[in-house]
Amino acid sequence: MANLIGSCFLNLQGEYLNFAYDNISAFSSSQDNHEAGFATEEGLKDIRDATLAYKSEALQLQRQLRHFHSQFDMLTGQASALIQVLYIVIGYCAKIYFR
Repeated sequence: MANLIGSCFLNLQGEYLNFAYDNISAFSSSQDNHEAGFATEEGLKDIRDATLAYKSEALQLQRQLRHFHSQFDMLTGQASALIQVLYIVIGYCAKIYFR
């Protein structure tokens, strides 16, 4: 009985060791290494592509922001001019009314 348990235990250890050994890329076959390297290159390409897309989007958003800033400056100037005209009209009306 003890031999049977010891044999099963050694077999179980062997399976775990084989599994670990197979999953370490340094010990894998060259085909496995090539596939792992290709997957890594694909991952890097995806990251590079996503980074370029984010940079492009950031540039577009910066352009929009500059456009909005210029529109805001223009509208602020117009509002200021309208307020000045309003003060002039109110002042003129007050002069006429309170004569």
